[in-house]
Amino acid sequence: MQVQMVEKIIAEWASVNADALGLEPNHIHASYIYNPGGFGNLSVRLTDGHTQLHVKLAPPSKAARLRQWAGVSDYLAENYTAPRLVHAIEYEFVPGYPYGLVFEFIEKAIPLMETRNPEVTLTGVIETVAKLHRDERLRGMLPKAETRNYAEAFEDEYITRFTEDLEEIRNSRELLRDFVSDETILWFGEEVQRLRDIVRHTPAFLHPASDVVHNDLNSNNVLTCDNYGFRIIDWDDLTGQGDAAMDYSVLLWPLTKDPSWSV
Repeated sequence: MQVQMVEKIIAEWASVNADALGLEPNHIHASYIYNPGGFGNLSVRLTDGHTQLHVKLAPPSKAARLRQWAGVSDYLAENYTAPRLVHAIEYEFVPGYPYGLVFEFIEKAIPLMETRNPEVTLTGVIETVAKLHRDERLRGMLPKAETRNYAEAFEDEYITRFTEDLEEIRNSRELLRDFVSDETILWFGEEVQRLRDIVRHTPAFLHPASDVVHNDLNSNNVLTCDNYGFRIIDWDDLTGQGDAAMDYSVLLWPLTKDPSWSV
């Protein structure tokens, strides 16, 4: 579906539900938010000229993760700088997206690594994430599942994500042919399999995964704000059976290329 059509549908839906959203119904505008980190969910910014909101819609395969986020959203907003939940969408008004959430839109925010001195904020982020990793109360609020080890956690969260993204790219070959060659796609698939094999045969990955983790702590999901210090967004992949090392590695790896990084 074309972006302009999605924007129109969501703006019309917001006008009908303006009271629940806290918006002025006659001045609502919707604009698509590009997500450079992956495929699947659909994000749109809503505004009536005064209030701004972030609508996040999920396809069936990702709806459960958004529902989980909704269930702990108040706790995350209070303890981990997550955006405040405004409204849950329980029915499909955009084709292919049966569930969604509406959050406060974080205004005048900049991704962490685009700031001039990310290290100033980084200490606070690391302290907050370290608290998350040990949060037994939050673990008890999350769905329980069978115990898995770090290798299985890595495969579930990253190998699966890589594979799904690669499939999306393959399904969009006609649109991407001028940008991504068949050779590159083949190479990427081989690299995903090689990474899976390395993880499965590395002893450190065989320990039980028992950390509460964000699971997508890249710099685009840590926003710096003039009036709030920083905010951590996109809690879709939160789990109580993950690997804290993955949070730290995803957050910190861009700094290894920075001249200011001190080892």
